[in-house]
Amino acid sequence: MTTQTAFTKKGLDILPDGLTREDLILKRQMESEKIICPYCLFYGSLWDFHTRLKNKRGKHFLSKSKNKCPYCNHGFNTKTLRQVAALSMEEFAEWFWKRMFEGWGFGDEVDFVAFKKRLKAHYSYSNRQIFWDVYWEHKDASPGGEGAREDQGAWEGYQESMKKEAQEDYDDYQKAFEEPEK
Repeated sequence: MTTQTAFTKKGLDILPDGLTREDLILKRQMESEKIICPYCLFYGSLWDFHTRLKNKRGKHFLSKSKNKCPYCNHGFNTKTLRQVAALSMEEFAEWFWKRMFEGWGFGDEVDFVAFKKRLKAHYSYSNRQIFWDVYWEHKDASPGGEGAREDQGAWEGYQESMKKEAQEDYDDYQKAFEEPEK
């Protein structure tokens, strides 16, 4: 692998990590922009999310549009990350819970342990309340929401009757083996 050099005030310098001049300019721009991962709430510069792609000849280059979270490894377009970073907490909560409850498989991709820790670390109590209030709005509107809570008593009664019936059957079975036939 050949190393690239650049002219500086001190003379020739080797470019770090095999980056080209254009890559270094892009790196400076990306380091100044702060964004957040919508899956795990990892907060960092856009440079932390950068990816390197390979062209047909095998040369690596920085991607301007494709990014990947360093914590949860989910891929994003730069446009999506910038849009999520620009959202208010209420807008973010609407976006997040809408994806969660509409069944896009989004819930399987979220690490809720890390998500809750970072939610608590990055946001104030009032912002967290907004987030959870939107959660309850979506939860009540979902198919398993408010109506399911009302039916919970009937379901628990049904489960209880099934347990009693199973216990009675088991007791009858046990009695048949305990009592010898005459």
